[in-house]
Amino acid sequence: MCRSTSCFNPRPALVNVESLAPDGTYAAVVVDLEKHARKTRIGLVGHEPAIGELAARLIGSRHQIEFKKGAVCRIDVDGIPPGGPGDLRWLLTPKIMRSLRK
Repeated sequence: MCRSTSCFNPRPALVNVESLAPDGTYAAVVVDLEKHARKTRIGLVGHEPAIGELAARLIGSRHQIEFKKGAVCRIDVDGIPPGGPGDLRWLLTPKIMRSLRK
């Protein structure tokens, strides 16, 4: 059990991976994610249309998820690589994010 703030890292390491570049592939992203499979939480940052296509693949959809600039989502998967479709837990649009600041 964690009893102090030293049990978590408020500034996790940032890792740049080429697979998240616009010309990256889903298979390449999975290979990069496997390198970090022991982590319980991984954040991915990217640009459209690649990030929307990746999110769609992770939840088992054939239709791209549209991410407006500044949007954030949470997708839970059972492992890396995912053994089945992940669960889209939430999607926060820029409009929602702005309303949270108020």
